[in-house]
Amino acid sequence: ATIELTGENFAPGLSVWFGETESPCTNYHSTQTIVADVPQFSSVMPNMPWIQRSISTPISLVRRDGVVYLTPLMFTYTPQPAPPRKNTPSPPAVLSVTSENIFCE
Repeated sequence: ATIELTGENFAPGLSVWFGETESPCTNYHSTQTIVADVPQFSSVMPNMPWIQRSISTPISLVRRDGVVYLTPLMFTYTPQPAPPRKNTPSPPAVLSVTSENIFCE
């Protein structure tokens, strides 16, 4: 999943952080737009692989020199269904994939 952040005065070299976890890929598009990959929940909350409720984490921007820009933005991870119990048939899988042609350098 990706998120698009809009604002002012963005510059190349900014990275997007979700709590204490850096986005695996941040793409600078313009001084007003940055697109970032959302880290897997397991990397943000490694001790909580199956959450029972929504969990929000703050989004911040970090420059290459370490300056942190706090934002009022939050990203909310929503619960995943628990894994199927043994001896329970799984429903047929349906997969939908879309691509926005966003690549990390």
